[in-house]
Amino acid sequence: MALLLAALMAIASCQSTAEPETTTADVQSSTPTTEEADVFAGLPDTTFGGRDFNFLIRETELKYYIVEESTGDVLDDAIYRRNSEVEQRYDININHFTIDGSWAARDTYIGTIRNTVMSGSGDYDLIDGYAAIIGGCFADKVFMNLWDVPNLRLTEDWWSEIVANELTVNGKLYAMTGDLAINMWSNLHALYFNKEMLDEYKRPSPYDRVKDGSWTFDAFLSDIKDVSMDLDNDGVITENDQVGFLVYDSLSLDNFHNSFDIPLSTKDSNGMPVLDLQNERVVDVVDTIKKLTYENPDVLFMEQTNPDIIPDSRNAFMSGNALYFADTLEACTLMRDSETDFGILPFPKLDEAQENYYTTSRDGRTMFVIPVDVKDADFAGLITEALAVASHKYVIPAYYDVTLKTKAARDNESSEMLDIIRNGFRLEFVAEYALQTQNSGYVIRSCVKDNPNAEYMSFIASNLNSYNEALAKFLEAYN
Repeated sequence: MALLLAALMAIASCQSTAEPETTTADVQSSTPTTEEADVFAGLPDTTFGGRDFNFLIRETELKYYIVEESTGDVLDDAIYRRNSEVEQRYDININHFTIDGSWAARDTYIGTIRNTVMSGSGDYDLIDGYAAIIGGCFADKVFMNLWDVPNLRLTEDWWSEIVANELTVNGKLYAMTGDLAINMWSNLHALYFNKEMLDEYKRPSPYDRVKDGSWTFDAFLSDIKDVSMDLDNDGVITENDQVGFLVYDSLSLDNFHNSFDIPLSTKDSNGMPVLDLQNERVVDVVDTIKKLTYENPDVLFMEQTNPDIIPDSRNAFMSGNALYFADTLEACTLMRDSETDFGILPFPKLDEAQENYYTTSRDGRTMFVIPVDVKDADFAGLITEALAVASHKYVIPAYYDVTLKTKAARDNESSEMLDIIRNGFRLEFVAEYALQTQNSGYVIRSCVKDNPNAEYMSFIASNLNSYNEALAKFLEAYN
């Protein structure tokens, strides 16, 4: 008994002096682990004595890049941590400037950037470029070939391999994106569906169909058939009525050529983009989308006729007025308070023979450029790379795994769908630089929205020469 008592006392003594159990909160607030502390492995250890890293950012995108202090919001805190760790590691200050980079201000935006760089002032180390617009500066040779920028590792996971491959021409890449741009992912096209309405109309689970490969355009058409109802009896189907498919603008309709795996261009043996607009498959997809838009009574197409068209369409979906709704992944977070229970899906495939689901990111996303008048390209490349690495480590997991999958998605299946949507990202040269090539990459939306009565082949025949001339002129920037 004496021996047992002594043993028990010894155990009690050990327990009273042991370290308290580490909790998740403790781990998160403690010193970073070796793995966490080595986020910037492979990059130079140089410090810069408090130098400013000057970053020009569109006002609408500022929230993705600058957070002044920890707020408790998981995404804000990840952005704040990214910036803080880069600043501390390299002894720099991320100094941001803003510019009106809205679509309405596009001419002023691009003119300001061009004039600033051509003046040789060296004001900026990095610029947040509006994807659809920034190519307007390429002919002026105001941006560096990013493959030549020291310290940028564009083949690493935090940059988009798809973008690098598609937009590199003659060894030159002027604009690039990846995990440093949350809006590359938030702008991905997706479909939303009303779960209650799906059950009411006894439609099969779209989740199951996505997973077994049967989520096709025909399956989608079958789901929306005979769903529309004129609820207010005014003789016109509007967002106040019930519809099978609600789409607010032609950019979403444009995405069907991506989801059907039908490109608008190819690259020749020299890697130069070549238009492929008279391909029979392109003709078919244009005809298909025009019929969907204008001949299907279960589809409501709301083009952007006023600034409220997007929130109006989201409100219509959240009010339970549509079975399917085309929007971006960002809408998932904007509709979190919706009383209508919804799920998230990729756009449908053309048919079951197609292996994967594809989508693209709307052209308001960021494409990063580094101006040729930058004062220190090594410095600009290093800090840009460090921000990209830290975004990959902290920001994208916070956005995808917490903001989207945990907070916004309403079921486990939607979380699976988010991975499928993200993995299906693709991008095409002539669509990326459509504005700079006489709208050659916008032929679907041009025919659907601007020329709905035009026969596609006649439309292309009358425009093809100007498209090719514009593309050839644009490609001179890559000589």
